[in-house]
Amino acid sequence: MTDINIINKSLKYDNGDIVDIPIIGTNNIIFSCTLENTSNEVQKVIISIAHYYDEKQYDVDFEICEISANSNLDVVKNYSYNRINDGDILKIIMFDKTYKPLCSSINRPYNVYTESDFYNIKEDLGITYNLMNDLILENLIPFNFYGKFNGNNHSINYNINSSEEYSGLFSKLVDKTDINNLRLNGNLKCTSKYAGSLVGGIISSNSVEISNIVSNVTVEVNAHSAHFIGGIIGSTAESSNDINLILNNLIYLGVIKLTSQYANYIGGIIGYSKHNITNCIMRGSIVCNDKSLIGGICSYYSGERDKLISKCVVITNLCNGIIATIANVVKSNCSVKYCYSVDKELPFFYSIYNRVNNLILQQSYLTGSCDDLDGIIKTTVYENIKLPANESSFPDLDFINIYKMSSSNSHPILIGDEIFEKYQEI
Repeated sequence: MTDINIINKSLKYDNGDIVDIPIIGTNNIIFSCTLENTSNEVQKVIISIAHYYDEKQYDVDFEICEISANSNLDVVKNYSYNRINDGDILKIIMFDKTYKPLCSSINRPYNVYTESDFYNIKEDLGITYNLMNDLILENLIPFNFYGKFNGNNHSINYNINSSEEYSGLFSKLVDKTDINNLRLNGNLKCTSKYAGSLVGGIISSNSVEISNIVSNVTVEVNAHSAHFIGGIIGSTAESSNDINLILNNLIYLGVIKLTSQYANYIGGIIGYSKHNITNCIMRGSIVCNDKSLIGGICSYYSGERDKLISKCVVITNLCNGIIATIANVVKSNCSVKYCYSVDKELPFFYSIYNRVNNLILQQSYLTGSCDDLDGIIKTTVYENIKLPANESSFPDLDFINIYKMSSSNSHPILIGDEIFEKYQEI
C-alpha cells in the first residue's frame, strides 16, 4: 500500500463560469486535491497533465510536490489547453517517487456515443457522463459506479447474464452519485441476490440521487435463495442511514420472474430500503412462488422516524405470495402519505411478523383493504374503492395540491410531470 492518499479530488472547467462541458477552443481548467502523507518521511508526488488528440500525447506539463511527514498538502493546479474536437482527452496522472501511478483523471465531459464509450466509464469514475444517443449493450458485465450520469432521456437496451451478487446496469453505487433521465429496456438474468434493472445495490456513504428512470427490463432470477430484488434497485441496505439518498420519479413497467425456492424482499421498485421513496409507479408484474415476500413499491422498509414513502402508485396485478401493494414489512416509525393502489384485493401492508410500529398512513386510497395491524395510525384513508370513482368518493383528499382526476375520470391520480401522470392512467 502507498503512503500517499489523495482526497477531495476535483477537476473543473472555467470558461467564465464553472461548467461541466469544455468548449471547442481554449479551455482553462482547475485541478485541486489534498495529498495526505501517512508516513514518517517526506514524500514526493509528481503531477502530470497531458493532452491527447487522435490517440497521440502532446503538450505535457509536470509538477513535483513535496509533502512533509504525517501531514497534508492542498494542491491547486491551473492549466490551459486548446480543445480541437469532441475526441480530445485531457488526462491528469499522479505518481509517487517511484513513478507508480496513484490515480488518473480523464477529463472531457465524457460523452457516451457507443458501447465502447459506455465500458470506458469504469476507467475513470467520479466525473460527469452524458448519454448522447440510444445504446444497445450486448452481454453487459455490470461494474461499480459513482459520478453523474445524464441519460438525456435516451434509452439503454441491454442483456445481462450474471452469476455474481449485485447485478444491473451498474452493480453497486459506491460513492456520491447522480443518475437521471434514463430509459432502460432488455433482460437481466442472474443466479444470486441483489439485483435491479438499474443497480443491484447502493452502498455509498455519500449522497445519491436517482431520478426520472423508466424501466421495462425483464428481471429473471434463478437461484436457490434470491433476496433483495427490485424492478429498478435491489437494495440500499448497506448504505449509511444518514446520507442524503433521493429516490424520485422511478417507474417500472417490466416483469420480475423468480424461480427460486426461497425468494424474499422482492419489490416492484426496490427490494429493501431505509430511505425516502417518492413519486414512484409500479406498473409491471411479479411472478414467483406462493411463499415469497413481495411489495409493490418496496418489500422491506426500515426507514427511521423521519423517513417516508410518499406519492407512490401501484397499478398492477401482482401474483401469489405474501403480498402488500405498497410495502410488505414496515419495521419502524415512519410515514406513508399520498399513495394509492389499483390492484386485486390485496392488503396495503402485510407483516408476517407484525413488524408495523407506529406507522402513520394518510391521504391514501386503495381498491383492496388495509390490514388493521397494531401500530398503523390511519387518517384520511379510503379502502375497498370501486372504480370508476370521482372526487365525491374522496371528500377529504387534497384535490388542489396532491390529487386530480385522471383524463378518463376513472380515479384520482397524483399531480406530477407529464410522464408521471401518463403512467397513472388506466
